[in-house]
Amino acid sequence: PAQPGARAGPAATTVRPSDLFCTTIIPTIGRDSLGQAVESVLNQKVDRPFEVIVVNDSGRPLAAEAWQNDARVRVIGTQRRERCVARNTGAALAGGRYLHFLDDDDWLLPDALTVFSELAQTNTAAWLYGATQLVDAAGQCLFQFDHQLSGNCLTPVLTGEWVPLQASLIDAAAFFDVGGFDASLASVEDKDLLARMAARYDLGGTAIAVAAIRRGTWASSTDWNSVAQNVLRAREPVLDQPGVYKRMRASAGSSYWQGRLFRTYLISVVWNWQHGNAARVFSRCLRAAACLALAGPRLLARDYWWAVSHRHLTRGFVPAGGPPG
Repeated sequence: PAQPGARAGPAATTVRPSDLFCTTIIPTIGRDSLGQAVESVLNQKVDRPFEVIVVNDSGRPLAAEAWQNDARVRVIGTQRRERCVARNTGAALAGGRYLHFLDDDDWLLPDALTVFSELAQTNTAAWLYGATQLVDAAGQCLFQFDHQLSGNCLTPVLTGEWVPLQASLIDAAAFFDVGGFDASLASVEDKDLLARMAARYDLGGTAIAVAAIRRGTWASSTDWNSVAQNVLRAREPVLDQPGVYKRMRASAGSSYWQGRLFRTYLISVVWNWQHGNAARVFSRCLRAAACLALAGPRLLARDYWWAVSHRHLTRGFVPAGGPPG
């Protein structure tokens, strides 16, 4: 249902959905920063048509703002169903070839959609991304990083590499092919989607910054206590998919990522042992043994055992003295 008092933009009547380059979907719990997020998209000067779908999951009407009168914006409500349902609902109504998911406290940088438009013309990957700026509550950039991921990246993304939704465009057909967001997850739904996408599709990126992600303390619906367990739980179905082990090995092109691959199966052995899944324990032990046997001379590399014994920090955050991932 449309948000009471908000105008539903007539984009579908002025531009055929198939002509839309992308749809930005912004789930919101009514934070004051919503207007900044929406305006950061509307102010883009890209020469390709786009739309914005704001999904009000706050359970109450949004405060009236000027952006609600923009013809490119639609506002819908999901009545406190949490962000996965909100995002999936927005995606189901989207007309863009690509889907862009932006949180209501983050924003696009100027020319971001132009950067994505140019990237899409030269890269056929189903998940496109740009560099990301982490900013403080005042909007000051704390750090900018680029993942340098391209093609088959299953091992990096399944074993810890983070590619934010806010800085990504996702092919809509591929998004629905993998089933969208998993509404059973109370957290890490973005990492889970990335892993399931990487199991079937390639990534392509640019070093140009496209999005700002706020870091700090404020109201959030994230269940932070469930994050670690949800990461492990969400990874198991991906590891069960046919062909995933082969694709992971193909994407582990260095000693470091070979070590991460081995670590992943070791952790899965422990997880399934703790949860009484004997069949999976046996299967994962075989995969772990194969990882060791096929690593060859890389077993002698320091990077290999660093990857096995340490948590992965997304590219750029590796501590002094550690390998560069």
